[in-house]
Amino acid sequence: MADNVSEIVERPIYLGTELKFSLNIEAEGFDMLEDDFKVIIKNMQKSEVIDKGEMILTQDNKFLFTLHTETLGTGDYYLTTVAQVPDADFDGGYRQEVQKTFLCKVTS
Repeated sequence: MADNVSEIVERPIYLGTELKFSLNIEAEGFDMLEDDFKVIIKNMQKSEVIDKGEMILTQDNKFLFTLHTETLGTGDYYLTTVAQVPDADFDGGYRQEVQKTFLCKVTS
């Protein structure tokens, strides 16, 4: 599974910034419009779960979501993408794919 998160710049991100992401998940047999997924953004202290239904669908079939850095505070932010991929070989007809990506460092 590959996710395409909007570019995170190399400069520091300061507490109080609202982050905006564009998500595109590519996995064999997975359709972002039809299948379920969520993202989890976390640092060492807290995490925030953003379900597909809370995201905005764009005209090019990507999903947008935002996170205000005040929600999690300072530290290294990681994005975990969890997708339910259709697969007849698994119980219930789905397999779960998880990918974790470093996003940025938020400082005060």
